[in-house]
Amino acid sequence: MKAPVLNTPLTLQTRTRTPDDAGGYAEGWTDVATVWAAVDARASASGTSLRIMARNDIRPARHDRILSGGRSYTVNAVADAQRGFLLCFAKEDT
Repeated sequence: MKAPVLNTPLTLQTRTRTPDDAGGYAEGWTDVATVWAAVDARASASGTSLRIMARNDIRPARHDRILSGGRSYTVNAVADAQRGFLLCFAKEDT
């Protein structure tokens, strides 16, 4: 099996909560990392699959967000792929 071609830059984001002055909080997104990915955007029921290099300092989680080329995706699942890669299954936000 050939190694995937990581040719698409992605920004991984996680949801953050910032306290407001009224005792509640405001939700927003914080950049976690910029990584390179192999993107398989063929239409399927599960959405788009994105293969990234596994790293010790980051691991996308369910409901995290991925930005790529002006598009936004919500991570549905992450699986360990072979040979040091992670496979993220994401659905494009509309």
